[in-house]
Amino acid sequence: MVNDNNVNVCRDKMGARMFAEQPTDPVRMDRGRTISVEEEALEKFEKSEVLRYVLQLSMPYQEALYLYYYLDLGTKEIADAIGAPEGTVRNRLHRAREALAKVMKKEGHGR
Repeated sequence: MVNDNNVNVCRDKMGARMFAEQPTDPVRMDRGRTISVEEEALEKFEKSEVLRYVLQLSMPYQEALYLYYYLDLGTKEIADAIGAPEGTVRNRLHRAREALAKVMKKEGHGR
């Protein structure tokens, strides 16, 4: 997994700008409605269930998925944090998603 210090250094460099530039999720924008406590709890549960499958992947894939989906870092931020080119991060995310789909499908939780 990624060194926590690297991620913190990356976040420090990004400062408040990182939080100001968060993309808006149209699924969550139900005409200005905020997410209820129940919806948030369900989302956290679903993330923890998926994390079980993520942990079955190789370390570079685990790292890419965790930083992107769980810590909400962008590909540039991840690249800076792990010391890899941004294209490598995008490639790992792509391959990690494919591998995750295979693992979940194998265990009956995929499409």
